[in-house]
Amino acid sequence: MSYGERLERMRKAVAADDPDAALEAAREIGRVGIRDALELCGLLARCRDARFERAARHWIALIAREGHGSMAEVSAATAAMAALGGDPHSLRIWEALEALTSARVEREASAGLSSSRGESAEEERT
Repeated sequence: MSYGERLERMRKAVAADDPDAALEAAREIGRVGIRDALELCGLLARCRDARFERAARHWIALIAREGHGSMAEVSAATAAMAALGGDPHSLRIWEALEALTSARVEREASAGLSSSRGESAEEERT
C-alpha cells in the first residue's frame, strides 16, 4: 500500500470518528504532517479517547520543533490544545488550532523546511 493510500485510509477513519483505525493507519504511515496530526487530536478529543493527551503533546512538539515556534506560539498551542480536551466541539478553539497549524506550515514553507513528513509533500502524494 502506498503512502497516499495509507494517508487516505487514515483521513477516512478520522471522518468516520474511528480512533482505532485512524491511529493504526497513522502508525503505518510513520510520520504524519502537522495538519493530519491536528485532525487526529480533534478526533481523539471528540471521542474522549485516553490517547488524546499523548497525541496533543506530539502536536505541540511539532509546533515547537527545532526552535521554530516562539514561546508565545508554543504557549498558545498548549492552551488551545488543553481547551480542546475540555470542549472538543468548540469552533473558536478549533479555529485557533488551525491558525497555529497554518502559521507553522507557512513558516516552514518560506524557510524551505517540511513539517514532519512535509505538508507540501503530503499534498503532492494525495
